[in-house]
Amino acid sequence: MNLSPMRISIILLTVATAVIHFVLAYDWTFYANSLGYLVLLAVLYAPIAALTPFRGVIRWLLIAFAAVTVVAFFVLGLPTLTGPILIVGWITKAIEVTLIVLLVREGRTQQEV
Repeated sequence: MNLSPMRISIILLTVATAVIHFVLAYDWTFYANSLGYLVLLAVLYAPIAALTPFRGVIRWLLIAFAAVTVVAFFVLGLPTLTGPILIVGWITKAIEVTLIVLLVREGRTQQEV
């Protein structure tokens, strides 16, 4: 597996948002979100040949997962959060938007190869 700077960034950003959701979990949806990020990351980069034909689909699933998380923050979280937890929420959304951008860029790079 090629650990390019982009791939390392994707891994770190995904793990960061998963850890934040796990640590700040106040209901099962945060635990599920954390687990979802880690599972999608694992299947995206796992060195399993049988997954190779599905990497593009898995990448788009991770992009969609992050996008749904961002939208959920604005619909469900933003109206109810205050103080430091709101700041952490905004930081997490910045991480997730950056993750989406890098995943799209990596996907385009993979298509060119």
